Amino acid sequence: MSGRKGFTLIEALLAISLLAAIIPTIILLFSAEVRSADKIIKTSLKRQAESILAARLTRELRSAASQTIVSSKEISLVIDGVGSGYVYEEGIVKRKTAVKQPLTNAGEIDRFVCKLISSRELAIEINKREIIVCKK
Repeated sequence: MSGRKGFTLIEALLAISLLAAIIPTIILLFSAEVRSADKIIKTSLKRQAESILAARLTRELRSAASQTIVSSKEISLVIDGVGSGYVYEEGIVKRKTAVKQPLTNAGEIDRFVCKLISSRELAIEINKREIIVCKK
């Protein structure tokens, strides 16, 4: 056997056993990174939805002729003589018009609470962010 090139059976078995030990570790590391990236993306989308909703609510509450807190999950507004508002149902913030239009996706807003602080101030809590809006 002295001049032949190739692997012995022991060398081949050793290489296969090393691969069998390394491949699952690589797969576990890769799947952990994918889960981490998904979590970061979901958190980012939640914060973006919060910011957009907060900006819209602030703008409309300040420009409304009248605002009424119907319940802790619903606000009614009158803007330019037209009635509208916002309601939080089933994890989704919806705009109240003739047909309720969803403004957020399910899971983006976990908490939406409206409360009157004083005769001129409203507080709206979106997830963990509180917004205080002064009435006209």
